[in-house]
Amino acid sequence: MKAMKPKMLWQCIYPILIHLGISFALGFGYSFLYMIVFILQNPEQRDMETVTNQVMDSYLNNGLYIMAATAIITIPIFYFLWRGRRKRDGILWQREQGKGNWMLLVLMSACLCISFNSLIGYSGLEQFSKSYQQTAEILYSGGIFLELAVVGVLAPVCEELMFRGMIFENLCHCMKPITAGVISSLMFAIYHGNLVQGVYAFCIGCMLAFFCKRYGGILAPMMAHITANVVSVCITEVDLIRNLFEDSITSIVLTILTTLIWIGGTAILMKKISNNFWEKVMKKGAK
Repeated sequence: MKAMKPKMLWQCIYPILIHLGISFALGFGYSFLYMIVFILQNPEQRDMETVTNQVMDSYLNNGLYIMAATAIITIPIFYFLWRGRRKRDGILWQREQGKGNWMLLVLMSACLCISFNSLIGYSGLEQFSKSYQQTAEILYSGGIFLELAVVGVLAPVCEELMFRGMIFENLCHCMKPITAGVISSLMFAIYHGNLVQGVYAFCIGCMLAFFCKRYGGILAPMMAHITANVVSVCITEVDLIRNLFEDSITSIVLTILTTLIWIGGTAILMKKISNNFWEKVMKKGAK
């Protein structure tokens, strides 16, 4: 394991700062404009606590739109930076894959979502995280189509470019992929800002890093992340699917079954890993 140089450390931090800065600017801008409009429309209202509550309620009700705007702005920036790094290194990250490998990836991703969410639900962590409840209120407040577009597609693409495409790949140039996967997943967990999502993000982040390594590119973790988030939205918003998990026996059976499937899928993929390919990519990129 090589020592992490300040430049490499900066390359792992600045994508997060970019995303946080854009998200904060959009959120602050929306809240400020809403407050001005509200005060102009209600000149008799002088109670700042009431005004603040109105602003917060509006922000929560429109949080998905702010999240969508953040992703739409940051995705092209991250893609440009990521592609620039790949061209400078002369690395071809994406290997050819058969249809069977992609189908296995989708199946494993859906099972990972169900398994991890169920296990976290059984742990009772949600009761200790008020910030998660506020976040969930934002994520699942816009209707299924908006949630599928933002939570299911835009957010995963943005996060994979940031955490696997930029941070994980950069870390792999100075440490073993497994160490880079754990560190990038820990950063992914902390970034979510609450206990429940943090635990889930760390667990699934390690698997997403594994997919990036196994499939040799950013497309695999993107597809896996999108699949997992789409399944999560469907479990929350589709009555027929949600009712399955409200029955305790069915929920336990599904949890056990999905856990066995993703563990088995991981074992299959581990046998197919080309370590020589990954080592060549890392050596080439480190030059």
